[in-house]
Amino acid sequence: MFWMHPVTLRVMVPKRRQDRPVWEISIDGRTIGWLAEHQVGRSTVTFYNATGIYRQDGRTVDLQNDSNFRHQLEMLIEFDQDPERFRGVHLH
Repeated sequence: MFWMHPVTLRVMVPKRRQDRPVWEISIDGRTIGWLAEHQVGRSTVTFYNATGIYRQDGRTVDLQNDSNFRHQLEMLIEFDQDPERFRGVHLH
């Protein structure tokens, strides 16, 4: 994946000590979504849940879970560039 603008990842301050990390993803100072780390059941694999921001009205969109952080980051960038490609995702 190739993108033209600088992407910024910022680890958010957890609300509680035991909370898993959440990264805020921004392009040119505009937040495009978040990646939240989590475990599924008793699995030892770490998953990342991507939540994008629908540019037209600011609603959040759950994209999917994946164990590949970079893949999730690229998906958030793709969603920001072309949200219509992600039809059927869950809008909040």
